[in-house]
Parts: sequence; C-alpha cells; structure tokens
Amino acid sequence: MRKEKISIAYVGRFPESEIPSGPEKTAYLIFREHISNNKGIFIQYFYDGRKHGLLKKLFGKEKNGGVITCGILRIYSVLKNFRPEIIHIITFDRFALICFIYRLFNKTKIVYTAHGAVHHENSLKSLSFFYRLKDKFAEKFFVEKSDRLISVSGDLIDMLSLNYKIDDNRCAVTANPVDVCFSSEVKKNFNHPLKAVAIFRNDFQKEGFEFLTRYIKSYKPQIDFFFIVSDWFKNKCSGFDIRTFPLMKAAELAEFYKDKHLFFSLNKYDTFSISTAEAMSAGLIPVLTESTGISRYIKNGYNGYTVKFGEVGELSVKVNELLSMNHEYLQKISSNASLIYNDLSSEAVYRCYMNIYLETLS
Repeated sequence: MRKEKISIAYVGRFPESEIPSGPEKTAYLIFREHISNNKGIFIQYFYDGRKHGLLKKLFGKEKNGGVITCGILRIYSVLKNFRPEIIHIITFDRFALICFIYRLFNKTKIVYTAHGAVHHENSLKSLSFFYRLKDKFAEKFFVEKSDRLISVSGDLIDMLSLNYKIDDNRCAVTANPVDVCFSSEVKKNFNHPLKAVAIFRNDFQKEGFEFLTRYIKSYKPQIDFFFIVSDWFKNKCSGFDIRTFPLMKAAELAEFYKDKHLFFSLNKYDTFSISTAEAMSAGLIPVLTESTGISRYIKNGYNGYTVKFGEVGELSVKVNELLSMNHEYLQKISSNASLIYNDLSSEAVYRCYMNIYLETLS
C-alpha cells in the first residue's frame, strides 16, 4: 500500500445550512476526515441565482478554508492549479460535468458517490421536462463514465442499472457516516410508555408518514410519539396524538434522543437513512422497512426490527413484541443498536473510502 498522501478534489454541495441533508452531511464528514491527513479541496458552485450575478456564476471565486466556491468556467482552472489525483463527485450536481472535460486533458481519476436515483426521485416531483432531461443526462454521465461508482446500497445499484450501463467491477458499496455527537454508551431507562421518534422532512417520506400514521390510527399503540417534521408534515399531524417538533441541528437532536427509546423509518424509498444510523448510534431501537438501505445492518430481535412496506399487521406484531419485553431485554437491544456507530463513525466510513481511492489509483 502506498505511503504518500493522496490529493483529492471533492466536488458537490458543501453544507451551508445548520440542518444539512444526508448527502451534505456525508460530504462534510468525509472531507473533514480526508484533510486531517491528506491534501484536499472542496469545490462547489454559486447556487443561489438571486444572490449572484451572471459574471460571478461564470468566473467568480470565493475561498473559505479548503472550500472553494467557483463560477462554472473557473472550476477548470482551480482543478488545474490543484492537480488532484482523484476528483470525487460526492453529491449529485450537474456543474460537476466539467470534471470530465478536465479529465480529457489531465491525469486524474473520477469517483462518483450515488446517494439516490436522481431520475426516479425527479419522477416524484413537479419538475419541467427540460429540468428532468438535464438531470438524467448528468446522472447517466456520472454513473457510466466515472472510474469508480460508489453507492450507499446494493439496491440502489440495481435501480440505477435499470436505466444505465453499469460495470459491476467499477462498483463499490459503502455507508453514510455518523457524526460523533450521536455516539452514546449510556444505558437507557425503558420506563413505559415508550417514547418513539420519527423524522419527516421531504417528499420521499410521504408514503412512510402515511404508513406510520395508518398504523397509529388502526392500532393505537401505547407509545408516546414524537415527530420531527418540516412544515408540510406538521399540518398533516393534526388529529393524531403526536407531539411535533421542528427539524434540529445535530447536537440538539443528539440531546433530544437521550430519553427516547424507539425510532421509526417506514419509507418505501430510502437508499440509506442517515437518520436511522444517528438514532441507533444514540441507542434508539429502530423499526424500519426492508426497502431502507440501512436495513442490511439490522438483525430482527437483536438490534432492531424490519418490516415490509405497507404491512400494517406485520408492523403491529413487531411493535407488540417490543412492548411486551422487559426492561433488561430492551436495554440489550438498545446497546446492540448503538454498536452500529463502530461501523458508521466518520473515521470508519472514511477508511472504506480510502481503500476505494487506493484501489482506483492502483
């Protein structure tokens, strides 16, 4: 294994919000791990057209530490000056297509992390045909032309292969990392009624919301439910015995989890679910659908439970099993769930990425 350090240009969207998306969390944590021991920069685009004029969006450049925000025509020169061995497109962004132009004339490898199937996700949104066409072209290029394709689940690779030509030898599967603030070794006090959390923030979670609320309405479980939601979902919670809270920063959410017991993630489409990983790391027992990417880490009755999407009766059986357990057994499952942090800490996930980088360069 080579001993010299690897220079990598990460390309995508760096989190600017205090409540970033899952892909943005991954981008931040992996970039942070990389620059602690290696050469790296993070390149992003001037996204907000209302704040930036045309000249800035074409030729502008702003630097904040290792994060460089560039106009579209400035990206090539930034890459040329840095001379990365690897360009890692770590979130889906169309502007990253310029990296392939750079590769035509310079020695570098391109790695793309697929967090979702963009063409499928766009089909669930109200978007113009031209917008969808641009996204599909970019996704096709990233998936088919990158030197290495990284996916957060095997099911996602299968979904992408329905629309694009994929060489299995170029593919790798890894996880999304969890911030250290969620790691907890404190044993929970499982007094009844148990407290359960669910998070709903985007359109892809509407079906999971309907599945969970249908179960609550049908079976009225003796559980206190706490929903962390965006405004759209908050309005849908009226009529249910559910306490709602706004989306939270990571440290605030980790604190919120300290006296909670269960975490529900019942979405039909969820390629990984970093929210479940964070909750498990904090000791919450997960109940999630088999179609959720992180379900590959779950052993029923050992560190959580999985159910088929839409099967309300099966969900009721699994939850009743939890409700019938004594304090010691619930505590054991909670402790087992929290062990996922050993595999999904930013350090552990970055080691997986580093192995992929080295294989890509070999």
